Amino acid sequence: MEKKDVLGMLAHFDKVQKVTLKAIKLIPRDKLNFKPCPEVMSVKELVCHIYSSEKVFTDGAKKGVISEDDFKKIRCEVKNVNDLINLAKKVHQNTNRIAKSLTPLQMKKKVKCFWGDQLSAWTCFTVSYDEHWHHRGQLFTYLRLMGIKPPDLYDFK
Repeated sequence: MEKKDVLGMLAHFDKVQKVTLKAIKLIPRDKLNFKPCPEVMSVKELVCHIYSSEKVFTDGAKKGVISEDDFKKIRCEVKNVNDLINLAKKVHQNTNRIAKSLTPLQMKKKVKCFWGDQLSAWTCFTVSYDEHWHHRGQLFTYLRLMGIKPPDLYDFK
């Protein structure tokens, strides 16, 4: 994949991000710790996971390595919905900044992953994108279980 293709995907990711922010804004402040069942993440933990994963993979694209410690170092210290929104915006801006800063050659370089794979840097961006969609689907399900209608999936306005 060429850098221009990654940037094109990220332009669409920006639209997806807008819908995700709309969903986050719908979380009632007294429901941040809502869990549909005891063994899954709370809604707050789920949103933190979406953006922690995005940060680890895009930082990995820049560094050339993704370590287990990268995931362990992430601390999601949020107290309210505004903190979640600020986290989401900050991480996603970082993603765009890193993608734009990498040269076409850097986009093709291999990133060593602690689980044994070697991904090209551009693949780290696609993994972040896929992970976002997957967990946003969970977020929409959580909202419905709380009795809240999520935003339209393609409400890119």
